[in-house]
Amino acid sequence: MTYNVLGQRLIRRKLFPTSGEAVKWKNRSRVLYNEICHYDPDVLCLQEVDAEKVEEFWALQVCERLGFKYVYSSVPGKLHGQIIAWRETILELEKVKEIVYDEISLPGVKQQVNTKNTAVYVSLKFVDIRAHKTGPADPTAKTGILVGTTHLFWHPYGSYERTRQSAIYLEQAERFYQSIKNQGLGDKYMILTGDFNSTPWDGPYYSITATRPVVYDDITGPIMRESLDHVFTRGAIEEEGDDDEDEQKDDNTPSKTPSANLSTKNLPGDSSTTPSYDTVEQLAQYYSTLPIMGKSLYGLGYRYVDPDNIDHHTKKHKHEPRFSNWAHTWQGLLDYIFIMKPASERHEESLDLGTGVRLLQLLKLPRPEEMGPVPNGQPREGQYPSDHISLMATVAL
Repeated sequence: MTYNVLGQRLIRRKLFPTSGEAVKWKNRSRVLYNEICHYDPDVLCLQEVDAEKVEEFWALQVCERLGFKYVYSSVPGKLHGQIIAWRETILELEKVKEIVYDEISLPGVKQQVNTKNTAVYVSLKFVDIRAHKTGPADPTAKTGILVGTTHLFWHPYGSYERTRQSAIYLEQAERFYQSIKNQGLGDKYMILTGDFNSTPWDGPYYSITATRPVVYDDITGPIMRESLDHVFTRGAIEEEGDDDEDEQKDDNTPSKTPSANLSTKNLPGDSSTTPSYDTVEQLAQYYSTLPIMGKSLYGLGYRYVDPDNIDHHTKKHKHEPRFSNWAHTWQGLLDYIFIMKPASERHEESLDLGTGVRLLQLLKLPRPEEMGPVPNGQPREGQYPSDHISLMATVAL
C-alpha cells in the first residue's frame, strides 16, 4: 500500500474550506487507523507523516496492531516525512538508504531549485527464503524485496525539477540494489512507490515508464520546458504550514499540479532552439542511460478492475485510474506503485511482468460520481481521511 496521509502540520483551512471537522486529527486519525488495519497490507509506504505523530500514533497504534517494523525518514527541521513499514513475520530489515534530492547532482543535468524533498529505501529479506525459491539449489532465487517511497516537489511549475528528482530516485535505487548484491545479500525484487505530484503525462511518470531512449512527446515536453523557465521565490517553495489544525495545507494541493495548470500556448517561437529545450533534452538523455525503468501496476491492470474509471480516449492517461487525489479545487492522479525492471527488456502489456512478479489484485478506487454532491473535497466526514486515496496491489513473487 502507498498512501499520502495528509500531514496535519501542513494544514491550511483556506485550501480545504468545506472539510469542516473532518480535517481535525482526532477525527482523521481514527479513520486512517481503521482503513489501514482493514486492508492489512504486508508492506506500507506513507508520505506526509507528521514527525510528532510517528511514535504516539504510527508506531504505537498502527504498526503495533499490524505486527510491523518500520523506518521513518525526513530531513532536519522538516515537520513531516515518509514511513516504510513491513510485516515482521514475513520480512526482515537488512539495509536502509535515505536521500535528499538537493544534495545529489546528475552529470549533465541542471538542478532548478532546492526543495527539501526526500526518498527512503529499505532492503527486506524474506523470513522464509525457501518459500520463494524455485528449487532448493536455485542460485538465481531472489532473497527479498527492495522498497522505496518518495514525495516529490509540489509546485505547479515544478515539472522539470520533479522529473530530475525522479531520475535521482531511480538512479539511487539502482545504486542501492547493486550495493546489496555486492554485499552478498542476494538479488531483490524492486518496488518504488510514492506521491509523485505528477499526472501520467507529466515528466516523472513519462520518464520512468517510457521505452528507452526517452523522447518527450508534444504533451510532456512543452510542460517541462515551460516549468523550467519559471523563477521560484523562497515563499513559493516553502510547504510547511502553520501549527494549527484549523488551517489547511498548500503542499500537494492538486490545484497546483503542473500538468493541470501549464499550457503550451505561450511558448516562445521554435522551442527547439531555446536553452530550456536543450536542458530538457539533456534530462531525457540521462534517463536513457539508466538501466532500469518502471511499470505502473495500476496502469497495467486497472482496466480489468474498473474499465469505466479509466480514460480510454486520450494517450495522456495511460490506462490509469482517474484520480488518487480529490481536493476542493482539483482532482487527478498523483500516486503510483512501480515495479522496476531492466530497461533493456521488451515492453509487454501483461499481468506477468517478466521479472518474477505477477499482478493479482488492485484496490478498487472510487469513481467521480461516488464522491458525493459538490462541495466534496476530501477529507470529508463519512468518506476519506486524506485528500489522497490509498493505492494497494497484491502481487505474486
